[in-house]
Amino acid sequence: MIFTSSKVQDIRQTFIDLFRNKKTVIDRTGAQVVEIVNASFIANEDTIFGTANDDWNERELEWYLSRSRNVNDIPPPIPKIWQSVADENNY
Repeated sequence: MIFTSSKVQDIRQTFIDLFRNKKTVIDRTGAQVVEIVNASFIANEDTIFGTANDDWNERELEWYLSRSRNVNDIPPPIPKIWQSVADENNY
């Protein structure tokens, strides 16, 4: 799927269409997920779904800037999604 000059609404609709048409993949934890690979779009809205969590955004940015890949270095509380995708060494 190639996106050219797509905007948030286009990506949102693509996720909805994939979900409705049961076009999902199973991730390494066994969870069924909707996935778009290599999508580029113009972020003309704050979020694709939901409301931005400024506290989480600040904590994840702090972790990213630390250059650590260990999920235990994320300022707590560590989101379950990061714990579930980490390997046995928490990377």
